[in-house]
Amino acid sequence: MIKISVIVPVYNVENYLIQCLDSIINQTLKDIEIICVDDCSPDNSIEILEEYKNKDNRINIIRHSNNQGLGPARNTGLKHANGEYISFIDSDDYIDKNFLFYLYSTAKKYDSDVTNTINIKNDFDGQLRDHWRFNKIKNLPNCFNDSISNISIKDEKENTVEYPYMTAWNKIYRKSFLLENDLYFMDIISGAEDEDFYKRLLICEPKISYNHNAIYYYRQRHGSIMNIIQKDQIELLPNSINTISLMNNSINYCKIKNPDLLPYMYFKCFQLILSRFNKFSDNKLKSEFYNHIKEFSENINLDEKITPKNIYNEYIKMKTSINFENYMIEKLTDEINKYKVEINKYKIINTRVNIADILFSITYDNGYIFLRILGIKLTFKKNKK
Repeated sequence: MIKISVIVPVYNVENYLIQCLDSIINQTLKDIEIICVDDCSPDNSIEILEEYKNKDNRINIIRHSNNQGLGPARNTGLKHANGEYISFIDSDDYIDKNFLFYLYSTAKKYDSDVTNTINIKNDFDGQLRDHWRFNKIKNLPNCFNDSISNISIKDEKENTVEYPYMTAWNKIYRKSFLLENDLYFMDIISGAEDEDFYKRLLICEPKISYNHNAIYYYRQRHGSIMNIIQKDQIELLPNSINTISLMNNSINYCKIKNPDLLPYMYFKCFQLILSRFNKFSDNKLKSEFYNHIKEFSENINLDEKITPKNIYNEYIKMKTSINFENYMIEKLTDEINKYKVEINKYKIINTRVNIADILFSITYDNGYIFLRILGIKLTFKKNKK
C-alpha cells in the first residue's frame, strides 16, 4: 500500500531540485510515491527528473503542455495520486529524512485528516535559521510531543503548539478528505493560493494533529515568489489582485459549505488583503490596488464583535471613502488625532495654548483642506468631479 503520495511541482529549479529529490527518496518511510509535475520548466529540470526516475521507480513524471502555476500543478499531482495521504513539497525546498515518518505515524495514531509541523528552518543560501513561527513555540512545554489540535477558523490558536500555519507544504492530508470536500487549488498563476486552500480546509472542520519533530527546510531565494512579493512592487500588484480572487473563492466556498462560519471567513480574508495593501510603498500602485480592495470591502460585512478594532476601522475607511486621496486624508487625520491625545496628556506650564493643535490640526473650508503638521501649514484644494 502506498502510504503517502508526495507531489512536487517543478518549475525553473535546476539548482535546487537534486537536493529536494534526494531528501524525498531517502525518507525513512519507504512506502511512498513521488509525483513530479513539470510545469513547462525552461531550464534543465526535466533532465534531472528523468535521471532520478531511472534510479527510483517510485518517481512518476507528469508534464504540462503549458505553464499553469503552482496550484494547478499540485492539482495535477493530486488527480494522479494513489496514496492514503498527500504531501505537497515545493521543489526548491527539502525535508528531513524522518519528515514523512513522523507525520504519517501521528496521522495514523490519531486517525487524523490533517497532520502538520511548524518546525520549519529557513535556508538563506545554506545558513539555517528557525522560522519565526517555530521560535514562538519551540520552548513551550510538550512542544515535541505529538497530539490533537483543537483549532478552528474561529480560533487558530496562534503562538501555541496547536497552530497549524497556513502553508500547504508543512502538512500531510488524507486524500479521501480532500476529494470528498472538493479541496483543490484555484486555477491561477500566482497569489495567496496556500491561504485560500488553508481557509477552505478549516471550513471543512478536519480532525487535525501535529508532530513538531518533523522538519521542513524552506529555501529563501532571490527568484522565489515570496521574495518578488516583498521586493518588487510592480509584481506585487497583479499578485495582490489575484489574492482578492482567491479570497473570494474562499468566501464562496464558505457560503456553500458552512455559511455559519462566514463572519469569520470575512474577517480572515479582509485581514490578509489589508496586509497586502500595506506592503505597497509606491503610492501610484497602492492607489490602483485601493480600487480593488474598496470593491472587495463593499461586498463583505465585517462583524465588529469578532474583528480587532484596528482592522475594523480600516474596513470602515475603505468602505466609506470616496477615493484613494480621501482614504489617505482620513487615515492621516486619525493619526493626527491619536498624537494629539498623547501630547495633551502632558502638562504645559504657564500657557493656555493647546500644543497639540499647534503641531497637528486639520480643518475644512469652502472646498479647501488646511493641514498643519509639526507647525507647517499645508493647503489642499478638493478636486471637482
